Amino acid sequence: MSRSEFCLGLVLLAVLIHACGSQPQARDAVGRSEAAARRDSVILITLSGLRPDVVGALGAESSWTPQIDAFAREADWVGTAVVASSAPVVSLTSLMTGVSPWQHQVLSHEPATPRGGISLLSQELGRMGYRTSAHVPPEYKLERFGLFSGFDSVQEISPAGETRAALRGLGREPEFHWLHLREANVAYQRRDAYLPRLAARSAGLPEQMTSRRLLPYADPALLMPPAERATAWELFCHEVAWADQQVGELLAALHNSSVWEQSWIVLTATQGVELGEHGQVLYAENLGRETIEVPLMIKSPDSHQNSWTTSADQRVSQPRLWATLVEAVGGEVEPVHAPSLFQATDRAIVSELYLRNGINEFSLLEGDLQLIRSIRFAPEEPEFYLAQLAQSGGHPPLSEPARRIFERLRQAFRHSPPYSGPQGGHSPSLRLERWTERGTIEVEDPRLAADMATRLHHSWRRFVDRERTPQEESSLSAALR
Repeated sequence: MSRSEFCLGLVLLAVLIHACGSQPQARDAVGRSEAAARRDSVILITLSGLRPDVVGALGAESSWTPQIDAFAREADWVGTAVVASSAPVVSLTSLMTGVSPWQHQVLSHEPATPRGGISLLSQELGRMGYRTSAHVPPEYKLERFGLFSGFDSVQEISPAGETRAALRGLGREPEFHWLHLREANVAYQRRDAYLPRLAARSAGLPEQMTSRRLLPYADPALLMPPAERATAWELFCHEVAWADQQVGELLAALHNSSVWEQSWIVLTATQGVELGEHGQVLYAENLGRETIEVPLMIKSPDSHQNSWTTSADQRVSQPRLWATLVEAVGGEVEPVHAPSLFQATDRAIVSELYLRNGINEFSLLEGDLQLIRSIRFAPEEPEFYLAQLAQSGGHPPLSEPARRIFERLRQAFRHSPPYSGPQGGHSPSLRLERWTERGTIEVEDPRLAADMATRLHHSWRRFVDRERTPQEESSLSAALR
């Protein structure tokens, strides 16, 4: 890259970052006064690993989620969303910034912070006069990702204790509370004594199923046996029912507060979970439907006049929630953010997954049709899935330490264009699927796949002035700090 190209890139990126994060002082003052006048608190409840097909309000046959279903009856937007990535931290960062993974540059589970100048939801609401707090599980170390920036307080979540008390004590001043539950994620626990109401198969079920037991089936070459898959599904549903109870306790505390009628309350998930449907398990292994489609429910204040432009019958891109909440309380949103649900849009629903076993994946969803584009940036590592198992505490036979395998992939990823792949490398592979009520089916239509691939290309490039390698993007970000 020439010096002139590098300088031009700096200028263009500076403009983009200014659009993402800069807010005029006059607008901040107006936003604070409007928020204070409205007194609309914002409560965001996120879960890890919750799929729509286990939620009764979204059509599930079994009653695993009576508390969530009750909330759905009070909500005025009930549907599903598509997350920006099946990698939880990447998806969560897009949820909290309203931009795509390549825009915010948190691309994996590795420690990183969103690109400078991109405003987190906590920061945006804080500038508008909101008191902000995060309530997260004790094992979550999201401060290393910069996602706690802008929160006045960060506390350990406890639905039965301090968290419920904090919600019951909500006052007249506008507040933003983010509540994250890791329930519905592994390890899956058998809940016999706690869940007698469920028609579950308790006899013969193990007490739990850990990620160590599931991870071998992350390898697409090792299919999960039907009996093992049935056990995993049953225990997953037990975990969903437990998560539902925790959500119910939080919602009950909100019901007992003085602001239930004047709060924006949102329930969604950071990602789904796969249990063999696409030949793999858990999440961050592919962009299949099971890992990227999640519930989305929104209860608006009683005083809010319904102005949804987007129908809940349509799947939406989850990053649109950022603009939805900012606009709902009187803020303004720059075009670089995904548009709110109050706005009509022609933007495609795109998901991204980086740094897998030598492959980056990109998904475009149009109605019920999903195109998945895979591009190889490095040779496949034969021991990649064994290394993942070793990283989780297993002891598989490896010819070298797992960290060396991951480091080779990281180095190749850093120096390869993420969407196009290395020059002279493999051509991208395209897979077209249709989402149905009973799962997904593969579609053979090369012309349609090619057309959708073109639209995916333009969608991914929407805010990319020139495709750079991750290393080049990192250098640009550092130069602007």
